[in-house]
Amino acid sequence: MPVEVLFSIITPSVGTRPLALAQAVRSVESAVEHAAEAAALAPESVEMLVGFDAVEGRRPDSPLRGLRYFVLPRPSGRTCGFGNHIRNILLRAATGRRVLFLDDDNILTPQALALHMRHMEADMAIGRVSTSRAFDVPFLPRPRAGRRRSRGRRHPPGQHRSAVPEPFASARGDALRRLGRRGRL
Repeated sequence: MPVEVLFSIITPSVGTRPLALAQAVRSVESAVEHAAEAAALAPESVEMLVGFDAVEGRRPDSPLRGLRYFVLPRPSGRTCGFGNHIRNILLRAATGRRVLFLDDDNILTPQALALHMRHMEADMAIGRVSTSRAFDVPFLPRPRAGRRRSRGRRHPPGQHRSAVPEPFASARGDALRRLGRRGRL
């Protein structure tokens, strides 16, 4: 009997960052493993959809059963289709009850899916993905020595205005797919 897909993890990739993508895939493996132990998540109830921007990127080896790769065309007249174009196409292919967006240069924490399982009844859970586990700085763009930020409010050194302790963002897949069909994403 087929298992219902609970989580669709949508990952756009430019195809030129194979190490970063491998790290993102490994982080999903770790989150699936942790959620299987902590929250009785069936590993086959997670799919990860990776969309390459018109480039055949290197595909990391992975035991994830729901890992699928797509080489997607660029929009007409554009030199780069990375980002929302890829997300929207992958959103149409996603079958999960919840959708998580994970760029190829970010990672999930091991607890991420278990945290999302606590909030399955919510329409949307919003947070941010921390770059601190994938980069040597707590936020991007990198601060430059001796240069003040020209826009917005100044924040204490090492603290960004969106600093929260853990990444947390997902939404009901059916709601996002309806918005995508209406061209609102």
